[in-house]
Amino acid sequence: MRDNYYDLEQAKMRLQGGVIQYNGTYVYVTRVEREGGEYSIQYERLQKDVGYSGRGDSWTTLDTNLIDTGNMQLGFSTGPDTPRYLMRTPTRQWKEGLAFDNMCFTQPGSNSAYVNRGVPRDTLSGRVLLPIFENNYPSFDEVKKEATQAKESSWFPFDRNYALSGGGDINYKGVCNVGIVKGEQVVLKDEYLFLQESLQEIGVV
Repeated sequence: MRDNYYDLEQAKMRLQGGVIQYNGTYVYVTRVEREGGEYSIQYERLQKDVGYSGRGDSWTTLDTNLIDTGNMQLGFSTGPDTPRYLMRTPTRQWKEGLAFDNMCFTQPGSNSAYVNRGVPRDTLSGRVLLPIFENNYPSFDEVKKEATQAKESSWFPFDRNYALSGGGDINYKGVCNVGIVKGEQVVLKDEYLFLQESLQEIGVV
């Protein structure tokens, strides 16, 4: 059983403005209130292909035992923009879920592992987060076909941790290029051969 909050301010600090999984559904909490000894939350359900609005459309009495933040694994975002590898910041995690100020990202194509603090507004939306949470990505063969018709600087995620460029490079976690596609073969750099097993699990090599 989860601990209850000390007061309304702590409940707001932990929940308001963040994405959590509540009673099996991913939601963005827009407001927390308390009446008597009972808390309630206003929330917006994350929906596929729907962007961020920041406006809650439903209220429910809060049962802290229904909160689950353990199934929110991050990774590459998908969509029309340059993919971002989303991460939690390594700072103190006072938010129970994901929020603008406890997330950061890297982008493939850079020669350094520069970490961008903060994330764009639309990040906390079903359009961005649900495919990552559900590990719903195109297959490697699908992105390979798309990449052959794209600019070398374009990137196409095919897993939470991997993306393919139009030039055939395979990027790992937005930080480094670990291999390249040569015809029908994927050739990993010697120092990244340890990734071969994880790539095999997703049907790549």
